[in-house]
Amino acid sequence: MPVVIWRAPDRLRIRAAPGIRPGPPPPARPFGIDHLGSHAVRRIAIVLVALVAALAPGPLASAQLGPNVPSPLTEQEPPPPEAPKEEDRGLGLVAKILIFGGAGAIIALIGWMIVRDARRAAPVEQRAPEHGAGRRSAGRDRERDQRRRRARSRAAKQQRKRNRPR
Repeated sequence: MPVVIWRAPDRLRIRAAPGIRPGPPPPARPFGIDHLGSHAVRRIAIVLVALVAALAPGPLASAQLGPNVPSPLTEQEPPPPEAPKEEDRGLGLVAKILIFGGAGAIIALIGWMIVRDARRAAPVEQRAPEHGAGRRSAGRDRERDQRRRRARSRAAKQQRKRNRPR
């Protein structure tokens, strides 16, 4: 009978026992109960007996009652009638107003905080006071502002021309 020696999990080395010539491995045996050891067969038998014993009392107990069994001598009293339940009308008007008012206040607070944060983070431009805000701009001030805007526009246009890819 060959002796198997494990050297590594991926390789086997088969060495013949003394007096036996090494040869091909024995043919694969088909799966069946004959390959199970006596302990495994004993365990399967115990499990089957326990399963049959667990399922058997149900049908036996129902067979004892049968169709000719007399009815119980005392009748059970019917349960007392249930008290009428009040209809649940849900939330009252005040509760609804508080819920929706609170939700609206939270949304308004969140919006106010977003706008406040955006104004703080926005760059501050130097602007002339708005027209009609305290004094009226003189015609010369408006003309000067218009000339400045046009000059900035021309300078930006020249800059774009210089930076064009060629």
